[in-house]
Amino acid sequence: MRIQLDGSLPADNPFPGSPVFSWGHRNPQGIAWNPANGLLYSSEHGPSAHDEINRIQNGVNYGWPVIQGDQKKEGMATPIIHSGDTTWAPSGMTFVTKGPWAGQLLVANLRGMQVQKITLDPERPDTVVKATSFWQGENGRLRDVFEAKDGSLYLLTNNRDGRGTPRDDDDKIIRLVPRQP
Repeated sequence: MRIQLDGSLPADNPFPGSPVFSWGHRNPQGIAWNPANGLLYSSEHGPSAHDEINRIQNGVNYGWPVIQGDQKKEGMATPIIHSGDTTWAPSGMTFVTKGPWAGQLLVANLRGMQVQKITLDPERPDTVVKATSFWQGENGRLRDVFEAKDGSLYLLTNNRDGRGTPRDDDDKIIRLVPRQP
């Protein structure tokens, strides 16, 4: 859905008189704008596994409930990356703008209990060059990741929602400072 701050509809929405910007999504959890090119990405939960990271474009159908994962159908977009038969439960996400991870897309995972670091091809914004994960299982479910003005990264755990295994000091905000390996 795309509306102006005053509630009016942007004139360039793809469907006249409608707030719909794109469709065929299933349970979007996080969005992030790439500051290098202004493109929008989202994280979405699949029905059971097949979680997705999509680049969101005006008027595009992302296929739910007709296709998921690598399935294809004319007029529907496939994700730039998906979890296959594994469940990530991707949540909040951000593009890193400072330090050694500048340009990387970070995605917090609830069920996957990790942060994914996704490198996109700068010339082809729908192409994942490399995807790695870190902190897997160390702090339980991760709800969000955020970059502060000083380049520090903040992670928010989410273990007290009835789905995680809470510890005495949960939930918490964790500060990370990325370094080169």
